[in-house]
Amino acid sequence: MSPLFDVTPALPADGGFRASWRGFDLGVVQVAEFKSEPMRFVRNRLNADLAAKNWCLTIVKQGAIESRVGETRVEVVPGTILINSLAGSFSGATSRIECINLLLNRDFFFDMEEDIDALLNVRLEGPAARILSDFVLSSEKLFTALTISETSLWIETFSHLLGAVLRQPRKRPAFAQIPRDRVSIVLNYIRENLHSPALGAQSICNALRMSRRQLYYLLAPYGGVARLITRKRLVAACRALARSEDCRLISTVAYSLGFSDHAVFCKQFREEFGFSPSDARESSICGYLPRMAKPSSLAQWWSNSVASP
Repeated sequence: MSPLFDVTPALPADGGFRASWRGFDLGVVQVAEFKSEPMRFVRNRLNADLAAKNWCLTIVKQGAIESRVGETRVEVVPGTILINSLAGSFSGATSRIECINLLLNRDFFFDMEEDIDALLNVRLEGPAARILSDFVLSSEKLFTALTISETSLWIETFSHLLGAVLRQPRKRPAFAQIPRDRVSIVLNYIRENLHSPALGAQSICNALRMSRRQLYYLLAPYGGVARLITRKRLVAACRALARSEDCRLISTVAYSLGFSDHAVFCKQFREEFGFSPSDARESSICGYLPRMAKPSSLAQWWSNSVASP
């Protein structure tokens, strides 16, 4: 699992350490079925840049996981859900475990970003969490046979269920009230103003009272200001076109998200996703397509999940 996590057996492993995983690439979600003997795990700042644009949602089938972020400890058992950010540090330990980890692409789930970040390392439980857990667990036998359109339907259903979990009333943990860093503030501003044709480096600097130099430095890891805004707008357009209830013209969707030139929009859309806006509408494709190349390791598979621009 290196360099994603540093893993050590929790018990003497003189006879070897048994663990296995199986992965499914659903485009904007990567699913990893994982089994292992008791272990300890650490993800620190040295490996936090890999897959940093993802959250990791964990659903336990058997056993238990104790997750630690700072001084906060959470135990996750069957029927509950844990979300952590792969941009941060965390550690923990497991019993003999069988679980499913889902890597969620931040760009695709941008409208849930603030709610998810407020619930990192919080045990999510209750009726909505159990329904989401049951949905994911019952999907295991389907992953090998899903078509592209069926994958998009699965993603859409998963998104609705995740939204229901996030909307459940609960007491927010104290650490969720810590002021967000500058990058989070900038990303939140972009998300809230995605439909504004005036959104750009200058409007961000004016609204957040920062210099262009500061802004460019903060967003350099994301490909730069203009590239980040374009990518988020394209993802929003793809999601809108994939929804059967959204009957707007493709050009109307593009214009509502700040694209003034339809031909340029179509070109950028195809370059980003590998298919056209009309393909997204006709086949209900709601995001990046699964990659066809097989990885040689878990680390490569996980790294590939963030390789798209």
